[in-house]
Amino acid sequence: MEAAALTVPEGQLMTATIYALRAIFATLLFLLAAASAASAECAWVLWGHHETSGLDTWTPWNAVTNRADCQKVLASEMKVRSAPSANPDVIVSPRGPSVIDTYAAGHSHTLSLICLPDTVDPRGPKGK
Repeated sequence: MEAAALTVPEGQLMTATIYALRAIFATLLFLLAAASAASAECAWVLWGHHETSGLDTWTPWNAVTNRADCQKVLASEMKVRSAPSANPDVIVSPRGPSVIDTYAAGHSHTLSLICLPDTVDPRGPKGK
């Protein structure tokens, strides 16, 4: 007996994507709240959150001595990365002050930037 192919209507896929993005946004807000409770005297790290083709990774981009400087670096990165691509097949679409969607050759990539104190690692606890 052959297994039936699983198909998901496009509307349901879009709804699932919206729910996933909301969950990510809620997580980022939680991390920001935790960061606000951290000491203002610590170093701050600009993190990049990449989502593409089922991959979900966090990458530290820059470290500075205070939150204000981190916000400046974030704004600068957003300005540079939000510029239209020289490649006409690549669509760059900024979404809010810290999220950029990129579409190329049927693939999408979402980049979210966030400043967190160096005491907060969005990748979660490290295994021992």
